[in-house]
Amino acid sequence: MGAHKFEYDGPIISYDKVIEEKWKATTFAISKDKAINNLKFQANKHLGRTKNNKLTLLPERLVEDKNGE
Repeated sequence: MGAHKFEYDGPIISYDKVIEEKWKATTFAISKDKAINNLKFQANKHLGRTKNNKLTLLPERLVEDKNGE
């Protein structure tokens, strides 16, 4: 099973506080759960934080790009 392209377009939330209203990012992963983890890593890097910071991304804002394989 190959990786699928996922696109996120939504807020970055940290401890129930929206810290960025609209953030767009793309990743390749074998599942939606892996994609969310990849995107959390990217979001922490984008914000200049360590990977240990608690971030929430809304799974309903994650879309699998069927044409992006």
